[in-house]
Amino acid sequence: TPTPTPIRQGAIDGASGCGLGKALSLVEQRYLLLGRDDGLSLLALLPAQRLRAKGQLRLAKSEGLKPQPLLIPHSIPVEASMIDCAEQHALLLKQLGIQLKAKGRSHLVILSVCMPLRQQNLQQLIPALLEYLASVAEDAEAQGWDRLLEWLAGQITVELPAYSLSQAIQLVTELEQLWGHELEHYNTQLLRPVDVRAAIEAFDYD
Repeated sequence: TPTPTPIRQGAIDGASGCGLGKALSLVEQRYLLLGRDDGLSLLALLPAQRLRAKGQLRLAKSEGLKPQPLLIPHSIPVEASMIDCAEQHALLLKQLGIQLKAKGRSHLVILSVCMPLRQQNLQQLIPALLEYLASVAEDAEAQGWDRLLEWLAGQITVELPAYSLSQAIQLVTELEQLWGHELEHYNTQLLRPVDVRAAIEAFDYD
């Protein structure tokens, strides 16, 4: 087994002013204890994973995600209405790096997807995406890039049964690279302060 590349702790010390903090320890293999300027905080790793996925996808809103052609295009059976949906949303799908081609009125061929989707089960994800787009077509409040990217990030995020410290540190590093100063807007979703006063008061020096 190859030795994993060590991750420099300094990468997430927050010296740039946009960091989450300094990684101290894993808690129950699902949270990361961080040292911050305002004290200790716990980072929830599953929401952090989803935010990383959203960060990887958010370029779709502006310049678009680069399509990665599949070595073997996937042909998936779909209802004719889903083919119509794919054609109706062709420009949006292109922004996501997704290229589809109709094969008659019963199949869609997946030609390319963006890098964040490469490792997904595309036979399930693409029909689910089309069903989502069809479901919000008549609901103005449910439309928009933020809602779409939230949904898609949730679909491609797989919860790990347990995280290692190196995985948690890598996750934080990628979050900081993807979001920069915007990351602080998500602190209420990701972080909870740790109150150490009870532990201090538990010391009985009498």
